[in-house]
Amino acid sequence: MTNLNIISFQTTLKLLLILLLFQSCQSDKAATKPYSFFVAGHTYGNPMAKNKGLYPAFTDKFSELQQHENLKFGVLTGDIVRSSNEKSWETVWKELNPLNIKIHIAAGNHDIKNKQLFKKYVHESYYAFQQSGDLFIVLNPNIDQWNIAGKQLDFLKNELSKAENYRHIFVFCHQLIWWQSDKKWGTCQPNSFENMSENLNFQSEVLPLFENVKNQVLLIAGDVGAVPNSSAICYLKKENVSFIASGMGVGKKDNFLLIDVDKNGEIAIELIGLRGENLGDLEDYLNEI
Repeated sequence: MTNLNIISFQTTLKLLLILLLFQSCQSDKAATKPYSFFVAGHTYGNPMAKNKGLYPAFTDKFSELQQHENLKFGVLTGDIVRSSNEKSWETVWKELNPLNIKIHIAAGNHDIKNKQLFKKYVHESYYAFQQSGDLFIVLNPNIDQWNIAGKQLDFLKNELSKAENYRHIFVFCHQLIWWQSDKKWGTCQPNSFENMSENLNFQSEVLPLFENVKNQVLLIAGDVGAVPNSSAICYLKKENVSFIASGMGVGKKDNFLLIDVDKNGEIAIELIGLRGENLGDLEDYLNEI
């Protein structure tokens, strides 16, 4: 075999190896091990109750969660404690411990009343993590009056710049940062408008970031379901972005979400009612924007 043929053979072999490696990476991204996680909002529950830790109707469901084979983590979307003190935080973590999974927390307005304690018991207030080819982003709208601005906006932009490396993007926060008073964006009523700025940058700066990625984006908030005039379940959708709110406390439609992602990346979201009632499917609550 001539030197020229040897070089040609080696080049072809390298190209084949590169192609096989690329196909392997694409396959790993498309098909991974299935996993599940739960998302629970306003988990201290009823504002008028006396529980030091989590809402008892929520912790009553922990035995069911413990039986879930693929449960990898949980996300609490704010207002975990009624009063931010040592006793409440210690009680919460003690109650969560039997689940034996990682718990992520998106800060609620009640949780950051004492910023030092929040840092002690929760640590970071906004950050990102990955699971099985999906990106998860925890935001803290409390910093800038419901806006995602400054360093936090830079952080969000940086994370979304890597979107092509992931299948789906899940974003968690406490406040309904998309809320507006019009009929389209105001159909979901929050528990509270505490510290909300008159000028929000979601429509102008944040939403375009989500719309500019090719991924399915699920933005899940938790400040609902604790007072009579709020909405316990909300679901809006605009193109590739889903806006979901889920919470508990008022005693009617109290719920949390159980989210399954199968090996092919298909997402299934189940509404788990805390009172045994059939809440239907999430799609039953859908409003297209």
